[in-house]
Amino acid sequence: MDQLTRNKVPPHNYEAEIACLGAIILKNQLADTVFEKIKSDDFYDRRNQLIANSIYSIFNADHHAPIDLITLSNYLKENNLLTDCGGLEYLSTLVDLVPATSNAGYYAGIIRDNAIKRRMMAAGYDIVSLSSDPEQKTAALLEETSRIIHEISQSLYRRDFVHIKEVLLGNVKRMQDIMEKKIPSDGILTGYHRLDDILNGLKPGHMVIVGARTSMGKTTFCLNIAENIAVHASNPCGVGIFSLEMTKEDLGMRFLCSTARISFDRIIKRALKDSDWGNIIKAAEKLAAAPLYIDDTSSLTLGEIKIKARRMVEKGVKIIIIDYMQLVGSEIRDFSREREIAIISKGIKSLARELEIPVIAISQLSRSPEKRDNKVPVLSDLRESGSIEQDADAVIFIHRPAYFEKDIDEAKKNVAEIYVAKQRNGRTGKCELVFMDSFTRFENLSSYEES
Repeated sequence: MDQLTRNKVPPHNYEAEIACLGAIILKNQLADTVFEKIKSDDFYDRRNQLIANSIYSIFNADHHAPIDLITLSNYLKENNLLTDCGGLEYLSTLVDLVPATSNAGYYAGIIRDNAIKRRMMAAGYDIVSLSSDPEQKTAALLEETSRIIHEISQSLYRRDFVHIKEVLLGNVKRMQDIMEKKIPSDGILTGYHRLDDILNGLKPGHMVIVGARTSMGKTTFCLNIAENIAVHASNPCGVGIFSLEMTKEDLGMRFLCSTARISFDRIIKRALKDSDWGNIIKAAEKLAAAPLYIDDTSSLTLGEIKIKARRMVEKGVKIIIIDYMQLVGSEIRDFSREREIAIISKGIKSLARELEIPVIAISQLSRSPEKRDNKVPVLSDLRESGSIEQDADAVIFIHRPAYFEKDIDEAKKNVAEIYVAKQRNGRTGKCELVFMDSFTRFENLSSYEES
């Protein structure tokens, strides 16, 4: 089958290529229209590639330089390309076979579509070749295949520039919808009111880093955000969780205890009351109906996460959580760990942009805070921090003073300080939550005071 496919003539339209080049020669201002859609290597015929590239070079060197049979043939002759292009006779053919110069943009579209089909065929050969390699890992192959197809699709859906008027009209409409509560204020709300005041929600295409030292509650904080978004929100959103450290059973138990407000210790000690079971059943029913998806594969690579994340989005997931970043595997083992983390960081950022959803990545911190008098984390505390700090759109740190200060005031023992240390398009700041250790849950201060 492979041999039959290779013997086929690749898709092309010789007449469209000639008409497109001839139209530019007859009407030079059409060069803008054509070269905005295609490049010289989009032409199939080698002669047409060379001619298109020469026209572009003349045009690029001097926008007002005339392009006709004389100037073009002279340029080709000076660059020893005239013979390769079929000589003056072939150039004359170009202008003789133009049905209508006004259709140049349409001809360019035909050329572009055929070029994309040829790239798809070439990609198919490459994929077959990679698949035949016994050393090639399946996950890496799938990721490379996805990358190739995505790269080709980008050449078809290139964005054009727009006048600011078009952008502003959309902005004004969005403002009206926000004020009339037709859409959320900006991003997906975390459910923590004071944090949402700072962040204005988790925004599509953003990578959000949540960092803290061990035992501060990084995972709990992110699971609570997932619960708030998927279970308790007035308009629940789908949440996908990649747990590389905890099993799905452990996560399920955490969700159940948090939603039911039941202490896990009481379960372990067989100290549940009859009245607790009603809360547990209600919580289980709520969670079962929630759009929550969990993958607890312990050794996922970035490529595997990307593949599964795309499938989650197809099921309606609007936000991804990765727990945690330093456990994500890399398909490439030749780099230092710092370089691997940099690759993973950029990969997570590109995933958020590709899927147009927020991605929360939990990150470990170095031991630096423990060596300082002030234990509050700073950006430089991010482990292998350089690239993470640069790629992140927002960085959130969790600090619980009671963990470090044993003689802290009783009223402050359950207080957790949440720091927004970086926000690319917004302010930074600090807010306070209550950490309810018995339920492994963070609560709004107002909710805690009311209870």
